[in-house]
Amino acid sequence: MIKRFTGWHMLGVMFVMFGVIIAVNVIMATSAIRGFGGVTVENPYVASQHYNKWIDAGRKQAAAGWKAAPLVAADGTLVVLLQRAGETITGADVTVKASHPFGHAEERRFDMRWNGAEGVYETDHKLPAGRWQLRIAIDAAGDRAYFDEEVRI
Repeated sequence: MIKRFTGWHMLGVMFVMFGVIIAVNVIMATSAIRGFGGVTVENPYVASQHYNKWIDAGRKQAAAGWKAAPLVAADGTLVVLLQRAGETITGADVTVKASHPFGHAEERRFDMRWNGAEGVYETDHKLPAGRWQLRIAIDAAGDRAYFDEEVRI
């Protein structure tokens, strides 16, 4: 014997359907809130006013042949290899800001020192395991360069 599909059956289907939709939305919203703990830029309007200037500076830096290669040893010690136009850079002021991409860990700042080798700068500070966004700032003989790199430990 076949039962008829009544209004009560439809009401049950609607409750189940909307219950699943609401549950998925709550799970996704909770995951998004827990996954992002930081701010991309403090003031997007002000950042937009400087955008073209930053693009021009990046093009000039690329044309000058600047290169920075961050390396992380197994113990978390940070080393940066620097070059400009194929030549290694010695005696530069190098600063690295390391931040966790989702703001879960405190930002760290390192003043790198030239270790006497060609273009090699190092620090005694160690980065904990994880994923890190590095902002490398270089001042060499009045020229400035900036690099944004990501490392995983």
